[in-house]
Order: sequence, then structure tokens, then C-alpha cells
Amino acid sequence: MEMLTQSRFAHAQSYMKKGARALEKALFEYEFEGGSAASVLEQLSRYQNQDGGFHGLEPDIRTPVSSAISTSIAFQILDKLNGEGEYEEIARNAIQYLIHTYRQDRKGWDITPREADESPRAIWWNYGAFDETWGNPNAELAGYLYKYRHLVPSDFVQEVVDEAMDYILHHSACNEMHEMFCYLRLAEQLPEDQVQRMTHRIDQFIENCVIHQPEEGQGYGAYPLQVAESPDTRYFDRYAEVIPGELDRLIESQLSDGSWGPNWAWGRFEDEWPAAREEWKGIITLNHLRILRAYGRIQE
Repeated sequence: MEMLTQSRFAHAQSYMKKGARALEKALFEYEFEGGSAASVLEQLSRYQNQDGGFHGLEPDIRTPVSSAISTSIAFQILDKLNGEGEYEEIARNAIQYLIHTYRQDRKGWDITPREADESPRAIWWNYGAFDETWGNPNAELAGYLYKYRHLVPSDFVQEVVDEAMDYILHHSACNEMHEMFCYLRLAEQLPEDQVQRMTHRIDQFIENCVIHQPEEGQGYGAYPLQVAESPDTRYFDRYAEVIPGELDRLIESQLSDGSWGPNWAWGRFEDEWPAAREEWKGIITLNHLRILRAYGRIQE
């Protein structure tokens, strides 16, 4: 069984301190070194615009204009703080952004604004991206509206949650991995009786989207550790046999600078891609360290 040795962890730690964005550095210090939630919130607030939405948290989209996708990532970060820190104002303003940008004709949000086409971005992030998969990010945003329902008109929360439920039960092809992740995050926020209503459809997502033989490195798709990030997750038992090998391969793939990096490129805006790639390295490295710690693979 491979372990991330103390020296290799120290190498990753050094990368997080020197190479990651200030936000991921603050998250690393909070999660691994007893740092403060306040520092995370201070860095997160730098990405929040006057309209309450967020920009820049998705490195492949460089627009300074608020987007639903960046706002969903902001809520993911707030979830990491376990209710610590003075996060209420940030959350309240983000919720107001969602209320004001909701499109009744779409029964959801545009994942990116039209203005995103005016800035550097990955080739798959033109305006209208993911229009065919409503759940990304709408299902995830429905979950955050439910979590922060004390800040939202109750009929609006119900409308969006009902739409997310109807979509997965009756309309989704359950074959796009980003939409799958959004429904997994929705399931983290809803009561268990509501989660049970869509469990069979989430199972279809997982069957269709998660690579069955990860050791063969089969192309595009989600990997078991992305749906079972710890032994406590709902889908751990499904992948218990392959996860040890996945963890071994994860450790072996650490780069020489101590980080882990993206396995994709933009395909355009080549002058801007290196900066985005470095931002991704901090995000990916932090997430891999979380997984390795959850599975006891970081040497004490």
C-alpha cells in the first residue's frame, strides 16, 4: 500500500504555501494546520462582486463578471468551513444574486453570463455551454437555496427544488458527469426522504459516468475517488475494491514540484492558459490531499 510520506507531504505543503492562490492556501491552512475560517472568508470575499455573485473561482473562465458556476463554487467553499466564521453576509449576498439572476423561462440560471465570451476561457466555455444538461449547475444551486432557506422566500426554494427533482426523474439522460456531481451535491443538502426519491436515478448517473476500470485509465469520465472522496461517503462500498489501487495511483502521480495538475488544456488563449493551469494545480492538490487524509494515506 502506497503512502504519501512525510517528505512528500511536506513537498505538497510547500507548493500550497508558495504556488497556490491565496484562497487555496488559506483553505489548506484551515483544514490541515488549524488556520482560521476568517482568513478563508477574507480571501473568498475578494472574488465576490457588488451584485453578490462570484467570479474567478473556476480558473477556466476568466471573466470578472459574476457567474452561476463561480457562485456555486463559493458555496462549496463555505461548506468546507463547517459553520465557522462570519459567513452569513457572504452567503446572504450570494443568495440575493441567485434570486435576481434566476431565469423563469429556463427555470434556472445561465451557467456563465454572455460577457464571459469577451474574456479568455477554455474552448468548452462559450456562452450556452451545458444548456443541454440543465442540472449543471442548477441542481447544485437548488441545494444551496435549500440549505440557506432562511434567507430565501420559501415558495422560490420549493420551485427550484421541485424543478431539480422533476428534471432528474423525468428528463435527464443521466450521462454527463458534471451534471452528476451537481446532483450528488444536491443530495448532500436535502433531507433523506427527498434523496431517496432520486437515488435510483443518481445510481444511473454513476453507472453511466464513472469509469468502471480506472486502472486502465479510460479517457473522459469520472473516477471512483470523485464519488467516494472518503470511506464515509454514500458510494464507498460500490468502489471499495478498486479504491486502494486508485489511491496508490494518486500518490504516484504527484508532480516534481509537490503538486498535482490538470490533465486538460484550453486549446486556445495559449498566453493565458499557464496562469489558469497554476490555479488549477492549487485546487487539485488541495483536493487530493483531502482524499489521501480521509483514507489514512498520509504518513504520520
